[in-house]
Amino acid sequence: MIMEKEWNGSVTLVSQKIKAGTRHYYIDAKLDTKGNKYIVLSETKMRESEGKPERHRIFIYEEDFAKVSQALLETIMQISDGVLQEMPDLGRNVPSQPQEEAHHAPQPEDVQIGSFDLEWTDEA
Repeated sequence: MIMEKEWNGSVTLVSQKIKAGTRHYYIDAKLDTKGNKYIVLSETKMRESEGKPERHRIFIYEEDFAKVSQALLETIMQISDGVLQEMPDLGRNVPSQPQEEAHHAPQPEDVQIGSFDLEWTDEA
């Protein structure tokens, strides 16, 4: 686990950067000065009119991780047209499906929310 102190006293536990065209997304897991865990989701893009970066941030605290994760996954499943079928297995223990069933679009009731540990690095 990477631990990096920042100027405001919080500690970065893990961080990931995602490049998507002109935008960059960051997922940072942090620990505040009281020992509370939280995640910061950030988006940075260039403001074309001023040539300066524009940043938006969302803070999600540990007590809300399950609710936010479930709502995000359900929303993606409803609009994704099966894109989650192409995602790599992230270590979840999901029973394998017979081949003829593997090609149907996932339904929200097919999704099981579980927890797993991820180790993110800055390598992209």
